[in-house]
Amino acid sequence: MINTYRKVVDINVINSRQNRVLIDWLTITFPSDTKANLSREERIQVLGENEILIGLLKIMGFQLGDFTKEQNSGEYDMIYTYGEHIKFKLYGIYSKAFGCRIHSFELTGSGCKEFRERGNSFQKLFNFIDNPKIKGTRLDIAGDFFKDLPFTLNDLFIKVLNQEFQCNSNKVNFIGGFKSSKDTKLSKDLGKSIYFGTRSTDELLIYDKKSEQYNRGHYSDLEDWLRFEIRIKSMKFESLLEELIDGGYDNLPTIFHELLNGYLTFLDKSNSKSTRKEYWNTWVKWTEFIDVSSSLTLDNDYGDDSTISRKRLWHSKSVAKSKGQLIGARGIAEYLENLSEDVFEGLSKFTNKDLEIVNRDRKKKGLKEFADLYELSEEIFKQLNDVGLLEKNENKEK
Repeated sequence: MINTYRKVVDINVINSRQNRVLIDWLTITFPSDTKANLSREERIQVLGENEILIGLLKIMGFQLGDFTKEQNSGEYDMIYTYGEHIKFKLYGIYSKAFGCRIHSFELTGSGCKEFRERGNSFQKLFNFIDNPKIKGTRLDIAGDFFKDLPFTLNDLFIKVLNQEFQCNSNKVNFIGGFKSSKDTKLSKDLGKSIYFGTRSTDELLIYDKKSEQYNRGHYSDLEDWLRFEIRIKSMKFESLLEELIDGGYDNLPTIFHELLNGYLTFLDKSNSKSTRKEYWNTWVKWTEFIDVSSSLTLDNDYGDDSTISRKRLWHSKSVAKSKGQLIGARGIAEYLENLSEDVFEGLSKFTNKDLEIVNRDRKKKGLKEFADLYELSEEIFKQLNDVGLLEKNENKEK
């Protein structure tokens, strides 16, 4: 009998249960090159000459070879992906502004999490993309609320249905919950999302994050998890970037609070005889909520604190599924035989920065630090040999 279970989602959230704000999506575009009529092989070769692409890889501690090349997709000729959610989309449409075809760098919601868990810094990334050759096309800032909520998502649904709100956009849509947009009676399957705005403009999404995660196979013991997600796709991107650079990444909670407060207000018409919204009072519970949103905790920007523990957490989340598939298909014996090859491949890409990360963790544990990369490699070879994996690899080569 198969034992089915749901994974516990986001260890940091469950432990802290603090209302927080974080970057949840980032997309930028930048010029490819000025050369025309390059063959596919030539386009791949000149990737290594693109200063912006090289800079982005350096910030993340990657080489392009660390990415998996995928099939062509949509308007881009090539896509390179790390894990599942950090992507370079290369050679897209022609840009008059850049005078050439464009590249795109994309961090999805999960990609932003991978970016942080690898010890990368959004502050460094924002400082780098403050460049006239780089154009921001999407930035999502999410506020997660686990406690101190004066209302439920269903309360907001009813407010919207009764038109008791003012918003920068006159477009609003529901995902789930109602038979139609004119139906004022809640169905058994309560609504899960409210969308303000359109795909081509700035948007505000309000949704039940706990239910969304559960439907993806992740279990959380949180009682509430309501997300307010602001998607910036307009000229505001540049002004927000300036604020994040001038005020620092620590200013993100204040930026989120101001954006939310300026985008949407829920009203109360119960004490007004007028049918005009400008005469309705702000809903008391919304005022309480805006006050709560002014004191959000910033989700960590790890920066140089690239610890082994954090990398292990990232490795567990990103690679565990693939390891299970390999063992299930080929067996544990073949998996272990190939493990040493993976280690050798990894060691060939080690730099002094990697040595510093290893030594920092060993120092915390009271272990002897390695003098250089050679000494580190020798220790790893010794450990592989002690468990018989080095011998298996040598026999395989014979």
